[in-house]
Amino acid sequence: MEQCREQFEKLHLSDEHVQGMCSRLGSGSGAAEVVDRRLKCWRMASSAGVKGVSLSPAEKVVLCGDSCEGDVKERVSCWERVMWRGKTDAKYSIAPDDAAVLCSRVASRADSSNVQSCWKKCAFDSHRDSSLAVPPKKAVEICSAPSVEEQQLRMDQFHSQG
Repeated sequence: MEQCREQFEKLHLSDEHVQGMCSRLGSGSGAAEVVDRRLKCWRMASSAGVKGVSLSPAEKVVLCGDSCEGDVKERVSCWERVMWRGKTDAKYSIAPDDAAVLCSRVASRADSSNVQSCWKKCAFDSHRDSSLAVPPKKAVEICSAPSVEEQQLRMDQFHSQG
């Protein structure tokens, strides 16, 4: 934890954001690996941006914080792709913080693809047919699951509550 704090304090983060980046590290040698992964993710997220929109520190904590596993490059590029889609086509519009949540569990290219497909389908269906509409925050919650099975489960739960 101390090593993690030092690393992130060097980046001039607030205490709250340092805390977010250094929570649930595990212990032993694995913890150092986790810190390295989170640092790498933070740096990549810091240089990410789409049409003048970049990630705020709080959004980077969501994207790179305690669930940061697997390929962090895919996680950051997921955010960029979702934001790009939203900036180029209004029906896919998404707030940067929602895009960070949407991509926060991506650990591979397949995860990224699943998350983006789910998001696009929700946005497209909502635009096309109001009876299929899924509110944006709910779509983020449903589609942030990297597995198609879990997404389907969440979607079924949402529709059964309707």
